[in-house]
Amino acid sequence: MMRAWMRGLSEWGAYRKTMEIQAVGNYRIVRGKMKIRKMIAEAKRRQAGASNEDEDSARLFKHGWRIATATILERVPIVTPEVSPIEKAWRDRAFELRNIHGKPIPDEVLTMEIPGGGDPMAKMKEEVEFTPASRVTEADRTNDRKSLNRRLDKKLYFILRRTETSAWQFPQRIARESETMRQSAEMALQVIVGTEPWTYFIGNAPIAHLVHVYPEAYQKENDVYGVKIFFYRSNLIEGKVDSIRQGHDFLWVTKDEIDEYFGTEYLAAVRRALVS
Repeated sequence: MMRAWMRGLSEWGAYRKTMEIQAVGNYRIVRGKMKIRKMIAEAKRRQAGASNEDEDSARLFKHGWRIATATILERVPIVTPEVSPIEKAWRDRAFELRNIHGKPIPDEVLTMEIPGGGDPMAKMKEEVEFTPASRVTEADRTNDRKSLNRRLDKKLYFILRRTETSAWQFPQRIARESETMRQSAEMALQVIVGTEPWTYFIGNAPIAHLVHVYPEAYQKENDVYGVKIFFYRSNLIEGKVDSIRQGHDFLWVTKDEIDEYFGTEYLAAVRRALVS
């Protein structure tokens, strides 16, 4: 009886220890989930725009926040991208296996007569053999970043500089109350490149946004706290953009090249919206 009592006590101790471990584990899990939720909430708050402090500060100014729209105009790739070494090795090996295990061409096909006479195999080779155009263009060789005929396997993005000393940016303008946000973005592009290029805006919602607080001197001079910029994506369908109606300079650059032109704040806002 004493042994049974001791065994029961031992089992109870083990059970209690297990429950304590489980309780600690559950506490850590709950605490970890709460921490993750706080992190997600903080990230959403940052993505939502200005902080509460900025919103309170903006109310002290007559105009508060300016609302602006910008257009990310892109030229889609014209040729397929270069294959990676492992893809090329697999493609070459697959071609070898097809030649090894594939069915041979029947003799009657090789010896059949073709109009005009001649060797049928030579005729087939003559029809299928061609020299592809070079993937590297003259604009690539001269690094002409104003040309659309470059980096054919990459997306190109249209950026401009309004004055000789201003920062590089996408076409941008202050939105008006009489137009929608998309209409404002369309007009921001149109006043720069005109109506000749055929562009297509993808959706009515912005794909990125930037909250920028003006320097203190600019705030006092214009009685405005900052600007909220909403970016819209547009594709160049047809036409050329080799000149601009307004602004000092323009370029067509890839996602990797755009780092050379945008500031840290501007780049951080649009980086995730850009595709190679």
